[in-house]
Amino acid sequence: WMALGPDNKLKEFMFPEFSVNVVTRLEVQGKLRPDNVWEIKAKGPTYDGKDLFRSLFNVGQLTDRPIAPSKEKAGLELVAEIDNVIGYAETSLRGVRAKVARRNDKLTALDVRAMHDGGKPFAAELRTEGAGRRLLARSADAGQTLRIVGFYPNAIGGQLELEANLDAKGAADKTGLLRVDQFAVLGDPIVSEVLQSSDSGQPAISKRGQKRVVRERIEFDRLRVPFSIGFGQFVMNDAAISGPLIGATIQGKVDFKSRTLDVGGTYVPLSGINSAVGAIPVLGQLLAGPKGEGVF
Repeated sequence: WMALGPDNKLKEFMFPEFSVNVVTRLEVQGKLRPDNVWEIKAKGPTYDGKDLFRSLFNVGQLTDRPIAPSKEKAGLELVAEIDNVIGYAETSLRGVRAKVARRNDKLTALDVRAMHDGGKPFAAELRTEGAGRRLLARSADAGQTLRIVGFYPNAIGGQLELEANLDAKGAADKTGLLRVDQFAVLGDPIVSEVLQSSDSGQPAISKRGQKRVVRERIEFDRLRVPFSIGFGQFVMNDAAISGPLIGATIQGKVDFKSRTLDVGGTYVPLSGINSAVGAIPVLGQLLAGPKGEGVF
């Protein structure tokens, strides 16, 4: 049911069985407060979160000019309790508890707590410091987090930390740092080809001209990606990945408006040995490079 006020505008609603697809099953109720803020409560057994996760990467839809806030735009305060949020690659978040607040289409509060399949915790929160907003996210299973949002399917385990400044100044709308420690990559054909190419000096191509996909497990110690987002571009600033067998440094940008990719870097084989050499005071930096590119 829905209730209208004397001005014929929606003031309250109650949907005991709310669904936007065959997976989502929720009970949703809302009430418009006198200060023009909707209080909404949602709870239920399942929610298909793929569209929500996909929207996190809609960088190409960023506009050059911020939309002017409307005095008529209602605010939002949402409290959700969902048993199972379905993501990509047959993954899900269990026992999701979320509180979200928006004013004039601007996120003003966020607190999310959940568990990955397997029992590892995930948490995200918004912190306001002065005039700026910082988004902090932590996961005890980085591989599950990257899979559920549809970002990368082949990572396993690891600790993930994401920190993003939502009110960056200058050319960037957002800046941040993604860190993943102690994780592995399983069955990635590109990583496997790089390793095989480094061993033989030739690309990993079979006699019929097809790539050999080797389901290898490659361990990594650390991934560090400083980034900035603005004007429809995702820019990586001195990103680096390192492990006992392979490492790399990466710089460049992805332009979603012109649909172009301009990324380059340095591939570091035997990065475990290189990092050991780099630890030598003064001499190590001369041999391995200031950014840890390595002797080899």
